[in-house]
Amino acid sequence: MTLAWLGSLSPRPVVLSAPSPPEECLRRLAAVTTSSSYLSWHLDARNRGNPEPSFRGQVGPRDISVAGFEDASGRSSFAVWLKATAEPAGDAGTTLAGTLGMVLTARIVVAGLAGVEGLIALVAAIALLASGRVGESLLAVPVLLVPAALIVTVRAYCRRVLDRRIPVLIDQVNDVLGSTAVSQAATGNRG
Repeated sequence: MTLAWLGSLSPRPVVLSAPSPPEECLRRLAAVTTSSSYLSWHLDARNRGNPEPSFRGQVGPRDISVAGFEDASGRSSFAVWLKATAEPAGDAGTTLAGTLGMVLTARIVVAGLAGVEGLIALVAAIALLASGRVGESLLAVPVLLVPAALIVTVRAYCRRVLDRRIPVLIDQVNDVLGSTAVSQAATGNRG
């Protein structure tokens, strides 16, 4: 049940089309991307006077994994990440195909916290029932609802983050590359 509740937090597909060749797209992205955290970047004296990077992440020979620099500042598990590959397009441009979403740890944290809390409450209820304290075991029922409330709350927060930040991240990448979104599932599955 928990995994179904988290399903709409799965990465959403995206395809961007850029007019430049892959090497140029990767060069442009790398020029505005850092692997440093927000605090580390600002504390590094070499960055004094330089504009903040646009993205935090990695830009490799074909693979891209970036999030908005400020969005990924310390709570990068809950930031929206673009994970894509840059492939040559037939018109001397580039197709970036990949996904937009939160890293898996955000979904695991939600499921793990709720699961542990629910398991503790269930064990306590069973122990109370086994000892013949039926009335007290009924007190565990509201406690069993806490994991569900936690899942609903964190899921709603994550959905809001995805719905708000995916278009922003696409716009940031489009600004750097001069690209356009060919297709995207920015709203995801509402189920």
